[in-house]
Formats: sequence, structure tokens, C-alpha cells
Amino acid sequence: MRSSLRSALTTRFARCKEETAMAAREGTRVLLARREKSMVPYKWTGEEPQGLDDVETAENLGATWEGDELVTYDLPGLEGLFEYYKGNDYLIDND
Repeated sequence: MRSSLRSALTTRFARCKEETAMAAREGTRVLLARREKSMVPYKWTGEEPQGLDDVETAENLGATWEGDELVTYDLPGLEGLFEYYKGNDYLIDND
């Protein structure tokens, strides 16, 4: 009984910790890419969702240019839309 209670509490704590971390990321400015003045028109920062390699796709999913920086203020939302987009299903308009 004690071990199952401990396991349930540990699982719940981990889930709460994950939800808190995700909520903290929402509304936070995340830099995805920078425009470059070289042969390469832009450079990714490594904060973009894995597999996202097209600036136009990032813009369609809600990222915006602020000067020379491609940013998002809702990384979890952008990641969710990108996962949905990769499935080749109907893409929801996020406007």
C-alpha cells in the first residue's frame, strides 16, 4: 500500500512539475532564428522544434519576425501545431 501511494504521489508530482514548466514557457519570448548577412539567409538557434527547418513553415505556425529575429511567444503551441502539421492533417488556423 505504501509503495503504491508513494508511486502515485511521485507520478503526480512529476506531472505537476512538467505542467508548471510548460506554463512558464508560455508567454516567454523564444528566439528561433536570426537573419544573416551572408550566403545563408538565416541561422537557427536550436530552440526550434526538432525537424522544423523552414522559416516559412515557422511563420505559418505563428512565429513572427521582430527585426532580424524570428521569435515565438508560445513555444508549446508552436510545437503542438508543428507535430500536427507533420501528420499531414488539416492545419488549424491559429489567428
